[in-house]
Amino acid sequence: MKFYYFYFAMALFLISCDSSMNEQDSTANHYKTSETKEELPFNSANPFDGAGTIHNELLTSYYNHYPQPTETDSIIALFYEKAKAHSFFSTMSSSPILPNELNMLLKQPNIVLHDFLQSSDLSERAKISLKDYIATLLNYSDSSDDYAVIYDYITDYEHTIAADTLYSTDEKAVILNITSITRHSVYMKKKRPKKNTDPDWNWLTTNIVGATAGANGDLQKAIYTALVAGIIENK
Repeated sequence: MKFYYFYFAMALFLISCDSSMNEQDSTANHYKTSETKEELPFNSANPFDGAGTIHNELLTSYYNHYPQPTETDSIIALFYEKAKAHSFFSTMSSSPILPNELNMLLKQPNIVLHDFLQSSDLSERAKISLKDYIATLLNYSDSSDDYAVIYDYITDYEHTIAADTLYSTDEKAVILNITSITRHSVYMKKKRPKKNTDPDWNWLTTNIVGATAGANGDLQKAIYTALVAGIIENK
């Protein structure tokens, strides 16, 4: 089931993030403002909410372009152009994802996920918590059309993680990045369901599978890889 891999891969991607991501998180967080405090899908209590904001800004920028290309090379070129126009990616000198890496993500996502999980340094307690979060979120997304219900579940979980003294600072950063991106991504799906002329919004699945191999503690590469892989998969 594709949707399962969306949420599962989301967790796997950010399990790989180390302390080097903290600096990028600080940069990402300037996208949060006091005006977003009470607006969906934001959660001002999550100090890593900038990750989800940037993800959706770039996604929206890409799909606002018409006409949209259908060939892979043209998709990659347009996406790079859109990313370079975003201030978070403006320092890129080239695409952060190599063609062979992208091909691997699109052709063998299950292998990518399995290998990553085996190499994760996250504690067993944190892994179990993430798996439970993913399973519950999957059920909510499949069964409810009311985003507010999903939003409340995610923000309650974020509060629990932030208040738990048994998690390390790095583990909290990993989990709260995950919840930020899932919260923003699901919002986009619920806000704009697929129409006959719309892109396939199940792009979220491969979107996050792409982030799995693209991360390595690099938030910029992770967001970029996730989006370009998802867009290509659902062209």
